Amino acid sequence: DMLLEMESKVRREIEVAADNWIVDYASAMRAQLRNFMDRDASLREEVQDQHKQRLLLHQQLSNRSDELELKSAELYRVRREADAKDCEHHELIRALRNQQKIDRKHSARAHRIEMREAVPVSYTHLRDHETPDHLVC
Repeated sequence: DMLLEMESKVRREIEVAADNWIVDYASAMRAQLRNFMDRDASLREEVQDQHKQRLLLHQQLSNRSDELELKSAELYRVRREADAKDCEHHELIRALRNQQKIDRKHSARAHRIEMREAVPVSYTHLRDHETPDHLVC
């Protein structure tokens, strides 16, 4: 009788201990699951933030790329204009040099013609045109 009572008491203690262990284990598992879920939510938030940052950086890079493309096109246009002006400048210099050659030829021809048309005059004639400003002595 006492043995049955003891056995019954031990069974109840085992059952209570098992129930307590199961409750404690379940509680620990729930706490661990909550930690995992909190960590998962935190990681998802970090991933979303990183994704937003990547999108922002991609947009900034795209904008910068567009700016550089516009500047490159502007630089190309300015270079083309400078090259055109440079060509124009060289053409003007060539034209000026040609004009100078022509002017020298005409000047030399005019000088030769003047020398041919020069008429000798007398000393008296020269003295007639003198003024006090012309006198050296």
